[in-house]
Amino acid sequence: MWIAFFMTTTLGTTGCYIINSALAIFTAIWLAIFGVETRGRTLEEITKGLLDD
Repeated sequence: MWIAFFMTTTLGTTGCYIINSALAIFTAIWLAIFGVETRGRTLEEITKGLLDD
């Protein structure tokens, strides 16, 4: 995360960790809501319909 260098100069180290944590939590929530369920499915079943021409 090269952007951490620029954030550290203005926010401090703690601010950098807080922003990275917030982004990780947001991403986890986003995937929980909009992610595709893959448990027990093969790769072919997951991608069926996505790669059809």
